[in-house]
Amino acid sequence: MTSYYRAFPYATVVAHTDDADRYLRLVEDGPVGLITVGPRDRLSVVKDADAKTDSFEIRTMFNALRLSEVTEVLQEEFGALPAVPNGVRYAAYLELAEQMSPTAFQARMQAALKTRELRNSRPLMLTSSFASLRAVVAQLDPDEQQQSRLLSWLNSRGA
Repeated sequence: MTSYYRAFPYATVVAHTDDADRYLRLVEDGPVGLITVGPRDRLSVVKDADAKTDSFEIRTMFNALRLSEVTEVLQEEFGALPAVPNGVRYAAYLELAEQMSPTAFQARMQAALKTRELRNSRPLMLTSSFASLRAVVAQLDPDEQQQSRLLSWLNSRGA
């Protein structure tokens, strides 16, 4: 959970109702929340999560964003960005981002993530055989041709 708190203020464990007591003992003294899943997939909040904002790490949040999102966050904060070659853009933009307060960067990162849209990745992400790749697909956001190549490559390897 400590890694999650580098970028997000809340963490919640979701467990089956039968395991609620065991997980509650694990999270009761900390900020982590607990939700149980019961009959008919009914969700119940057992313990609300508390915000934990003292562990935010700019580099972790920065790396969770796409270049266009980082650019937007930095332009909102600093205005025009320095014109730098592609090879040094990451370091230059990260250096700028690290001048922001972690809480301010997190708020802007979260806003950027909420507006994120995937191109045509939905069918690929809903394919159960590729469930383990969902996070990668969301980060890469492949266009239709890239998805086709990815599917072809995965299928050729017996995925």
